[in-house]
Amino acid sequence: MKKLQIFLFASLFSTSVFAQDNFFGITYNTAVPMGATADFIDSYSWGALGLEWKKMQTDNISIGVNLAWQVFSQKISHGTIANIDGSNLSISGSQLRYLNYFPMTVTSTYHFNPEGKIIPFAGLGTGAYRVLQRFDISGYAVDANTWNFGFYPEVGLLIPTGGSADFFVNSKYNYIFPSKGGDTHTYLNINVGFSYFY
Repeated sequence: MKKLQIFLFASLFSTSVFAQDNFFGITYNTAVPMGATADFIDSYSWGALGLEWKKMQTDNISIGVNLAWQVFSQKISHGTIANIDGSNLSISGSQLRYLNYFPMTVTSTYHFNPEGKIIPFAGLGTGAYRVLQRFDISGYAVDANTWNFGFYPEVGLLIPTGGSADFFVNSKYNYIFPSKGGDTHTYLNINVGFSYFY
């Protein structure tokens, strides 16, 4: 009977340790446009979010998936677009410009000093990006919606709180390859969030 109790205790302990190997995080994402992205919209993005799930493979290494949304928008008081639909027509007026990015990536992360009071980490994400681009001038709109391949290196800090939820900050440099003759898209995320191990 005593052996059975020891076995059940060991099994329960093993299960609880294994359960802590899963990481769920949610972030508030901001971003700086760069390169051709900044040529189209040069204003800072204060909006969107990210969802992340990771599975710890060792004390230091995790793999997972990341879903996010980043939106850029800008109003330009006056501008002109020429050669509309291949004609000699031009339109002048205020412009509204939008970019929406939806990265769907697989990730690999290395956590330095996982038992520390502050845990630095670095990683890489790669996968598909849905890119929705819109240009509107005086009611005339041009949309360019594509699926692109991209990746990002990531660095961050995880700050354990001693409770069930931890605080973390990270930065990701998103590099999105061109699709259908479009531009290369690049932007730098600066994110804050909370994570939960279970």
